[in-house]
Amino acid sequence: MVEHFELGGKKRPVLYGMAAFKMLRKRTGMSMSDFLGQLQSGELDALSDITYCALRVGEIYEDIKEVDEYDEMKVAVWMDGYKGGVVAFMNKLVESLPKPAAGEGDAEPGEAQANLGTGTS
Repeated sequence: MVEHFELGGKKRPVLYGMAAFKMLRKRTGMSMSDFLGQLQSGELDALSDITYCALRVGEIYEDIKEVDEYDEMKVAVWMDGYKGGVVAFMNKLVESLPKPAAGEGDAEPGEAQANLGTGTS
């Protein structure tokens, strides 16, 4: 689902999902499991990388013809200054991840979201 965030002085579409992870892999070589491993170990660089991709995918999804020039570092700065904090992006990302089928996995509902990026298991 496309969300809109006020970033860089304007509302921008952000679409986390398969296309964003495909773009991330093409740009960085990072798989989804590599990405999740980085977040779980507390490395937040990957969050601005996937958010950059989700911004570009959001522009494609909404068929925005004239896109602004920005990179992952600019996205990280925008995220740092976002009124909802980095956790707002983390929550939207977690909502977009595939959910295990009933009975799969060890985490209680909501536990994976709470642990993602905290360095805890």
